[in-house]
Amino acid sequence: MNSKDYAKSIGVDFARGIDLRDMGEVTQDYGFMLPEYDNPRELHRREGLPHVLDRLEQGQDVKVGYIGGSITLQQGWRPRTTAWLKSRFPKADIVEINAAINGTGADFGAARIEQHLLVHNPDLIFVEFAVNGGSEQDIEGMVRKIWRNNPSTDICFVYTLKSDQIPSYGPQSEPSFPSSIKAFETVGEYYGIPGIFLGYVVGDLYARDKLVPKAAEWIDREGRAAFSKDGVHPVGIGDQLYAGTVARCILKMLESKKNPAPRVLKAPLFANNWERATMKEAAEFSGSLEVLDTRADDFSAKFPYTGYNLETIKTIYPRLVKLAVPGDTITVKFKGTILGIADAGGPFSGQLRVTVDSHLPILINRFTVHSANLRHQYFYLPEMEDAEHTVTFTLMPEASDKRHMLLNKADYDQNPEAYEGNEVYLGQMLIVGEFLLLKENKEARDK
Repeated sequence: MNSKDYAKSIGVDFARGIDLRDMGEVTQDYGFMLPEYDNPRELHRREGLPHVLDRLEQGQDVKVGYIGGSITLQQGWRPRTTAWLKSRFPKADIVEINAAINGTGADFGAARIEQHLLVHNPDLIFVEFAVNGGSEQDIEGMVRKIWRNNPSTDICFVYTLKSDQIPSYGPQSEPSFPSSIKAFETVGEYYGIPGIFLGYVVGDLYARDKLVPKAAEWIDREGRAAFSKDGVHPVGIGDQLYAGTVARCILKMLESKKNPAPRVLKAPLFANNWERATMKEAAEFSGSLEVLDTRADDFSAKFPYTGYNLETIKTIYPRLVKLAVPGDTITVKFKGTILGIADAGGPFSGQLRVTVDSHLPILINRFTVHSANLRHQYFYLPEMEDAEHTVTFTLMPEASDKRHMLLNKADYDQNPEAYEGNEVYLGQMLIVGEFLLLKENKEARDK
């Protein structure tokens, strides 16, 4: 059964107005608008999207930004939403900016949004971190950074879900919202930002036995659509339902659109919000340590991994600082409350001793249960007093019991030599505050 046959089986019209040629080679047909579907719970309209909808209706140039995790990164609701916007507003020149990174939450998003998204000055930003997580503080930080950059940029929160939450979105149920959605809604209500709940139409179809939360194929033997294969990432009709919900909610906001008015940034809701979150390449603090240019021709020869996810590492980290000899150190001085690191982890990863000011050091292991594969990862230290701090990271000689930690122990048994390394490759330093470059680091780089 294909998508159109499935649409007929549940008694709805199929899609509206999207030419398959607009979708590219890796995406399927646009998806289910379900124009007759009307569930008031799927959109918290608030102030809507007045500025960008006005630009779209006038046929002006519009940049649409997306920031989120893997659900936004994949060829799913994001490209389908962009394609629908192009179809619905054919006179507007619409450009998509994809700033999604898989496996990341709103805390990393707050630190990177300026470099990855705001430099393009988008007119509309979809924010999707419901599954990967977010707190009121980092979400509010993103909002304030967006509107400091351009108060006319419209923001829309998009709430994805996991397959085990689907039954709670049914007609006779109350959704089991995770803390991240509650945090987004707290910030959205305060700032008037619309929120789109993607789960209600999925829950309704599940309640009608027309959809299953997980299945190996898009349509199972009983003719029911699969929401996902892994319980998180929608496939096929699941993706189409997501995109259709976004389109349907945009149309509702268009119907009630008000004339755009100048936006004045309100006083913060949370005093400790992450408006000061930012990041700087670890190479800026490397001193005499070796720095690898990830885009150089010889990078693969210098880096201890050549397989899956290497291209993603190159995209996220232009340079990596290599800590390979026990005792190798990198020091960061900053004024603020939060400091973290973003690094490239894998079978080779070791442990770091972290010393904050004069406090007792703590040990952080950059090898994780998922380190059978190369992965981008990040870590934040606990919140500190808002003051100047000096933080030193030192590579430890002791390696962890890697086989014991791994989920994929078979990979270790098949290739144990890959796990013999004890190195750390730092890509970014993350803070909430202001970096204070150490003089000795600058002098070492300038030599």
